[in-house]
This record gives sequence, structure tokens and C-alpha cells, in this order.
Amino acid sequence: MLQDKDIKKIQELKADFTPGRVSAEDIFSRFKALKLSEGLSEFKWFKTRGYDFKMVLALLVSMVVSSDKTVNSYLNSPTGEGSTMGKDVFYRLKNSSIICWRMLMWHLVHRFLTVTSKDSDV
Repeated sequence: MLQDKDIKKIQELKADFTPGRVSAEDIFSRFKALKLSEGLSEFKWFKTRGYDFKMVLALLVSMVVSSDKTVNSYLNSPTGEGSTMGKDVFYRLKNSSIICWRMLMWHLVHRFLTVTSKDSDV
């Protein structure tokens, strides 16, 4: 069973990820629930340029399931109009050669499996 909810199966979480219910804040809070701060701390260099890596990553992830499929459509939507971030922030992160996206995704999935599984031997 998952720790924070009375959910016995991962499939039951699908209801939480409908496009209307997923926002960057929701994803950011899930990052916190998975205790990803220490794993994502190596990306502090991005914060020195002005924006928190986890927040920008959460926005990029939320775009996948929202109606705003691209950075441009997000920034022109009512949700993104209040943002002070420009397209360059997203593209600088997305196109960074410093970030190994496969390792980052592996880390996220591994952490998720570790937190949600009954056995800690993942």
C-alpha cells in the first residue's frame, strides 16, 4: 500500500493524473513526497541562473499531460501568462548537454519504486 493514501494498486493513481488535475505545483509536491531533493541537488547550478531546477522540471512534466503541449503554448496560456520565465529558461534546461536525461529519468523511477514498493530491495 502507498504510504500517503489508502491505495493498494498503482493503477488507482491514474485518477490523480488527469489533465485538469495535474499542475506544476502538484508535480512539485510529488517530488517532495518522493524526497528527491538530495538526488536533484546536483542541478543547483541552474538555480544560480535564476530559476529552481525542480520547478522548471515540474512545469515541463506538467506540459506532457496538460493541454499546453509546448513551451510556447504554455507561455501564451492563462496559466503561463503570469510567469516571469521566458522560453530560453525551458530550452536552456531541455537542451543542456550537462544533463543526462536518461540517468535523471532512471533516478526518478527508481526513487518512485523505492518509496512505493513494500520491499525496499528495488
